[in-house]
Amino acid sequence: MKQNFGAYARERRVLANKVMRDVAKAVGMSSVYISDIERGNRNPPSSAVLRQWAAVISVDPDEFEDLALLERESVELRVGGNRSHTKDEIALVLARAWDDLSDDEEEGLRQALASRLVGKG
Repeated sequence: MKQNFGAYARERRVLANKVMRDVAKAVGMSSVYISDIERGNRNPPSSAVLRQWAAVISVDPDEFEDLALLERESVELRVGGNRSHTKDEIALVLARAWDDLSDDEEEGLRQALASRLVGKG
């Protein structure tokens, strides 16, 4: 079962013996904002804030960010800039095809990215 990000963040904060004020100060937000996230009344914050938060409560920043992104139900891929044109094309094709990927296509992508998926799912 998928764990609620806010409940997990609160649980880990308590285990780290931190109060909301500790997290809020470290990430530059108010305690009310942190409380709202922990209670599920707000979406998780940006990746940069999530990584600062993870450091305060001593959790793996990648796992913490992944849980937050899954709760948002969408992720963002940046295109343009200094990335290769091929990466931009791949991101756009993937975004367009995402909802209609066949099981075989999904498995092919999983296999292609297998080394990056170690320990996930």
